Amino acid sequence: MTSQTTTNSIRISRYRKNESTAFTLIEMIIVMAIISAMMTVVIPYAANSQRAMRLKLTAIDLAQTIDYAINHAIHNKIPTRILIDTKTPAFSLETATSTDPLIFDTATRINPATTVLPKNIRFADFDGLSHTNSNWQIVFNPAETWPDASITLASESAEININIRGKYVTASDPIPY
Repeated sequence: MTSQTTTNSIRISRYRKNESTAFTLIEMIIVMAIISAMMTVVIPYAANSQRAMRLKLTAIDLAQTIDYAINHAIHNKIPTRILIDTKTPAFSLETATSTDPLIFDTATRINPATTVLPKNIRFADFDGLSHTNSNWQIVFNPAETWPDASITLASESAEININIRGKYVTASDPIPY
């Protein structure tokens, strides 16, 4: 019985030595096809996610600048404005001159002087802002009623609304097209 067991184990070990442990070409092609299919889904999603995040960060930056303008106007008791240049596109924060509270000068810009929007992000719509030359502006004057306005930022795939209601500023979540 021992010799028969030994013979069987020799046969099995010979069989295993001849059996290949590598992947076949067909198995490799199937795995590559699955990876390719997954990548066609993941890459566009990641690109859109990055664009939406850039849009959201730009909206947050603008909303914080507007909030700062409101607080600056309240604490310093001087008109402050956000000036929006749609050609560049960029925005800046300015205070009125000390001699005339209705005259704003580029020399009164608060640092950073001008914030340029990232590539592929633009100002899409304005509501409640006044138009001067080629620019739009919203003025926060402590001696007057606080404005109600909205600014819409847009990218290729989404837009965000920044709403200004008196002393309060809110930004919506990105709205896909």
